[in-house]
Amino acid sequence: MSHQYDMIYIMKKIALIYDCIYPYQLGGAEKRIYALSKYLKKDFEVHVIGMHKIGLEKEFEKNKIYYHTLNNYSEIYNKKGKRKILLSIHFAISLFFFLLKNDYDIIDATANPFFHIFSIKLITTIKRKTKVIITWHEYWDKDYWIKYSSKLTGILGFTIQNLALYLSENIVSVSQFTKKRIAKKTNKKVYVISNGIEDIKIKREHKLYDLVYAGRIIDFKNIDKILNLSYLNKNLKTLIIGSGPESERYKEKYKNKNIEFAGFVKKEIDVYKKIAQSRIFMMLSSREGFSIVTLEAMNIGLPVVCFNGKDNAAKDLIENNKNGILTDLKTTNIENSIDIIFQNYENYSKNARKTSYNYLYKNIYKDYFKLINSL
Repeated sequence: MSHQYDMIYIMKKIALIYDCIYPYQLGGAEKRIYALSKYLKKDFEVHVIGMHKIGLEKEFEKNKIYYHTLNNYSEIYNKKGKRKILLSIHFAISLFFFLLKNDYDIIDATANPFFHIFSIKLITTIKRKTKVIITWHEYWDKDYWIKYSSKLTGILGFTIQNLALYLSENIVSVSQFTKKRIAKKTNKKVYVISNGIEDIKIKREHKLYDLVYAGRIIDFKNIDKILNLSYLNKNLKTLIIGSGPESERYKEKYKNKNIEFAGFVKKEIDVYKKIAQSRIFMMLSSREGFSIVTLEAMNIGLPVVCFNGKDNAAKDLIENNKNGILTDLKTTNIENSIDIIFQNYENYSKNARKTSYNYLYKNIYKDYFKLINSL
C-alpha cells in the first residue's frame, strides 16, 4: 500500500517596520516600504507595522499585504516641523508588546526614529530565530543634531542614534552617501540596497512652469532661495507643491503672479502630472537622505538644479552638466544653472530620464531578495 503526501509550502513571514505608513503619511521611508511590499508579497507573507493614524482601521489587509497599526496619532510633527519624541517612544513600547505576541521570520525596520530599535533588539534576544535588518536612510553627525534641536537634546539624539547603530545586526543603507557615514562609526558590514522608483510613464504635453519643487515646506529645504529668485525674475514661472510650517509665511511674502502654491496634493498621480507640466526640478535642500521625489522628477524627464551641500545625498543622483547642475545657494549661481540647462534642455532631459532607469524597484528587489535569503 502506498501513501501519497502533498508538499505544503509555508511562506516565510516578513515584517516591515516604520512608525509611518504610506499613503497615510508621505515620505521616502514610507514609499520604500510600500514599493518593496508589492514585490515581497510574491515570495513572502508581508506584514507592515506602524502607528495608527486616527480615523483609519487598526488592522487590515490590502492587496495581499497585512497592516498592523499600534499607537494612535494625528500629526507626527510639532508646529516647528520637528518630530514628536513622545510619539516615537510610545510606538517603541507598543511595538515591543506587539512583537512579543506575534512571530516573524524576518524583520526589516527603518532605523529612525531609533527608539523602536531597542524594542526589536530586546525581542530578538528572546526570539533568537528571527532575522533582523535595520535600514538606514540617514546618519547625522553631532553638529547637525545640535543644529536641529539644541546642544543638550542634540547630544542626546546623537547618542541614541549611535546606540541604535550599535544594536543594528544586518545594516542596510539606502545610498552610498549614508553608507560612507555609517562606515566611519562601525566595523560591521553595511549593505547598500538603494531607494528606487517605479517607471512613471506620464506624458509631458504642456509645460506651464519653468521651475517646480515638491516636498515639505520647511526651512532646511531652502525653498526661499527658489522663491527669492522667482520674485526677482518674473519671467520664471514657479510651482511649489506641498505643505509645512513655512507655507503661510511664504505665501504671504511671495505674492507674485509668476509664483503658484499648489499646497498639499493628496493623489500621487496628480503630483506627477504637475511635475510633468514643469521644466526643471529644484532640489536646494540642505539635508536629504536620498530624495525619491528628485528621482521621480528625473524619470518624468526633468533635469535638476541641486544644492551641492555636504548633507544633501540628492547630489549623488546628479551627473554635473549632464542630467542637472550642482550649485551653491547664491542667487546668481542658481540662476546661471537654470540658464545653462535651458540652453541644452533636451539633452539634459534625456539624460535625467536615463539616470532614473538605474533605480527601478523591479531591479532593486532582486538585490534585496538575495540579501534576505542570505541571512
